[in-house]
Amino acid sequence: MLRWRPGVVIPLGLLTIGVGFVLMRWGVSGGGWLTMLPGELIAGIGLGLTNTPVTNTTTGVVSEARAGMASGIDMSARLITLAVNIALMGVILVDGVFSYLSRVMGGDEAGLRRLAEEIAAGHVVGGKCEGECDRGCDGECGGDGGMWRGRRWCMVLRGFCCMGELG
Repeated sequence: MLRWRPGVVIPLGLLTIGVGFVLMRWGVSGGGWLTMLPGELIAGIGLGLTNTPVTNTTTGVVSEARAGMASGIDMSARLITLAVNIALMGVILVDGVFSYLSRVMGGDEAGLRRLAEEIAAGHVVGGKCEGECDRGCDGECGGDGGMWRGRRWCMVLRGFCCMGELG
């Protein structure tokens, strides 16, 4: 990869990550972890393509005396972005589960929102929700179906965000 400029390698890596996430979207249909493996491998290859050139570019544009500071800024930016994305994915996951529950169960919006939050938090055990949720949520109408719907939304957003960085 040293033959090509970071301006070529980094966008190629981001595109590869995006394609991997979009492929994972189809793998999330509930067929198990093997259906997601191709997308995970492709996204991992893209991350490998992107990670080193980004770090080298960040530390290479400053003097040697400031390389540590540049590396710290690079890591801080990565961790802040990670924290924001985790929060955003949580919101999207709950909305995806809520959308599914609204379609298949209907009824009280506040109760469905609370149920969606319980499912997204992983509080569904043996077909019943733990905690304050009093609705049953079997795989057909809540637990599994709603979670898969939310995960698909997350994968699509991640994929398009990575591809959107190319512009």
